[in-house]
Amino acid sequence: MKSLLFLFLLCTCVPALATTPAEPLITRSAVEAYNLSLTVANMEKQRTRIEIRDAKNNSVVFGTTVKNHNGYRASFNLSELDPGRYIVTVKKGDTVRQQIIRKSEVGIMCSDWN
Repeated sequence: MKSLLFLFLLCTCVPALATTPAEPLITRSAVEAYNLSLTVANMEKQRTRIEIRDAKNNSVVFGTTVKNHNGYRASFNLSELDPGRYIVTVKKGDTVRQQIIRKSEVGIMCSDWN
């Protein structure tokens, strides 16, 4: 009887221990010349705000709200932007991911995501 009870408890507890919560928001970017490709995943169909802001004057150069999707991919041609620093922000609920982009005459460089 004890072994059956132990087996029952083991079967009910192990799946709970084996599952780990998903990362709340995944952001990736790739750069080629003046093009920035942005991929956002695990949005869980929650409202997610994506913005690119000029770091100098805090003005929005791109902004969109994505709803009812689990993933989103966009490509941005940044060749028309003035050289300088820009901040990419992805916000879903209380989770915020940010990346700094620096544009120069030779291309763009990106920091790691925070």
